Amino acid sequence: MRFSVIIGNPPYGTGANMAIKVLNKAAQHTDDIRMVLPLSFRKDSVINKVDIKMHCVQDDTLPDDTFPRSIRAVKQRWVKTDECREKI
Repeated sequence: MRFSVIIGNPPYGTGANMAIKVLNKAAQHTDDIRMVLPLSFRKDSVINKVDIKMHCVQDDTLPDDTFPRSIRAVKQRWVKTDECREKI
C-alpha cells in the first residue's frame, strides 16, 4: 500500500530509537513524510540511522511549551529520492 503523504507524531523512545523506526517504516509506504520528532533528530548520530534515500527538506523548531515536561521537538519533512545521502 502506498500513500501520498504520512503525517505523524511517533513515540520518541530512548535516544529517539522508536521515532527512527517509525520514520523508516513510513518510508516504505510513501515518498513524503511530515512528523513531529524529538530535537535529537538534528544530531548526526540520529540522522545516520534514517534510510539514506530520505532527505530532510524542512526543519522547524517547535515552541518550548509544545509538550509538557520540557520535551523539545521539531517539525520535519522528509522526502525520498533516488539519490542516497552521505552518512555524516
